Amino acid sequence: VNDDNTTSIVQPMFNNPTNAQENLFLSRRSNSNGICKLYGLKDSVAAFHGYLNHSSPLQVVLSDDSKFSHYNYASGIHSVTSIICNTGKDQEVSDNYERLVENDDGTITVVWPRFKVNGYKAFLSRRSSRIGVCKLFGLGEYVNSITRYSGETRRMQTVISKDAKFDRFNLPTGTKSISSIICEKSL
Repeated sequence: VNDDNTTSIVQPMFNNPTNAQENLFLSRRSNSNGICKLYGLKDSVAAFHGYLNHSSPLQVVLSDDSKFSHYNYASGIHSVTSIICNTGKDQEVSDNYERLVENDDGTITVVWPRFKVNGYKAFLSRRSSRIGVCKLFGLGEYVNSITRYSGETRRMQTVISKDAKFDRFNLPTGTKSISSIICEKSL
């Protein structure tokens, strides 16, 4: 389960309809909502495709109702490597940070905020919504102009939306991570 109460499925597979002993990778042509439904979840938030080194060029394409649609025969085609799905459950307050500091004026500094996704605690991109970052930790509005960033840009980062949910991954190409942010104490 991710910090925004979504669920990540890494390397989703489908039982081969013609050979029950074989599981097949899902083609990127599959309907992402159908993949989530296959695992008993709600709609898709994001799907990620990549080349999986597997011996069989045979892949399954799923329809939007999570049913087998057809085979995809393509050598070297990208498969679904992971997918993030809504669970339908309410989001809980995250505790993925280095520490919280209560300031003299009653505001809270969140030091090295992170977001758990795909089992990994990713740093937050400076492209994240400051309002969303504060909400993620159960805090109120962010205090304008008091967000610090690190110069380290070699890490995978996540971008958080204004409603404190996963928006997208941000590749570490010159974008700094949030090292601290100051927020009002409560929502």
